[in-house]
Amino acid sequence: MLKRLAAGEPSEKGNVRFDVMQHTMRANHFTIVEGWQGQGALDAHAAAPHTKQYRDTYSRWLAVRSDEAAYTRPWNSGIAVPGP
Repeated sequence: MLKRLAAGEPSEKGNVRFDVMQHTMRANHFTIVEGWQGQGALDAHAAAPHTKQYRDTYSRWLAVRSDEAAYTRPWNSGIAVPGP
């Protein structure tokens, strides 16, 4: 499921980064890092049917609640962000 989600995200308008990382010692632990061009792109992503389907499905598998945090930074901060 995460592979399908990761395959579709980079083509989504406003997406600048989408990484899925699996914990090396705990194979059932994952971290997803997303980068969006702005709040509008993030809001559109959150409202997209595939995002809602993913969240509805994975919420049934969780042993604990997922932890989401939003961070912002200026895009001209000198940090390279891979493009599409």
